[in-house]
Amino acid sequence: MELKTKCKKKTKRIPIRNIPRDLLLEDGKGAINYVNGYTYLGVKITKNGNHEPEINDGINRGRAAITKPNSILWDRDVTVMGP
Repeated sequence: MELKTKCKKKTKRIPIRNIPRDLLLEDGKGAINYVNGYTYLGVKITKNGNHEPEINDGINRGRAAITKPNSILWDRDVTVMGP
């Protein structure tokens, strides 16, 4: 019995208890790459299940969102026109 697979270049794997190495396909035409973490549907998944990178990312995006309007509000070249 032969197992046929279609492995795209974006296929990755995070081993939980296995040795961290790439999986070679039987036909020798490709490999499934080992990674420490990846983003799936906007959520970062890491090997050890740590959510800290995701939390830090949200904090940094919030800081960036606040910084943009603040730079405009505190710019001395911007003036408020009265009625």
